[in-house]
Amino acid sequence: MNTAAIIAMYLIANEPTTIDSAARAAMYRDNPPVQQIMDSAVLRRAKDAHESIASRVLHCYHPSAELLGWEAAGSWKNAWEYSADHSRIFDVYYRGISGTRYQMRFAVTARLNDVNIYNATVKTFLLADNALIRANPDCELGKGQTIDLSGI
Repeated sequence: MNTAAIIAMYLIANEPTTIDSAARAAMYRDNPPVQQIMDSAVLRRAKDAHESIASRVLHCYHPSAELLGWEAAGSWKNAWEYSADHSRIFDVYYRGISGTRYQMRFAVTARLNDVNIYNATVKTFLLADNALIRANPDCELGKGQTIDLSGI
């Protein structure tokens, strides 16, 4: 699956409004061990998705960088300016080719197509980067990609 598809699926699936909390509470009410198992599995999948997105976006902007760590910092308040339906900010810590440590902050956004709900446009926005080597201006994620979600 390409990076844009992973970002779109992650953002859409992790939007709090898509989770029916009443149904979830009813399902787990009488079975706390099931809730603990499900919650830990969800957390594991979320961590894997975060790491995959952080790594893929980092390598799009800095192909030779080594990912050291990341933090998801919530939704991006400026996403509405780009008509994005979903967004997330990431702080990424990485090591450059010289061994020096750097930090970058980027937002990932997804906008669903009004006509075809199986199409989404995914775009990243580089918000900050303290590397001495300029980020790759040709990163395809920064230009926006429309993807078909029907086969995923």
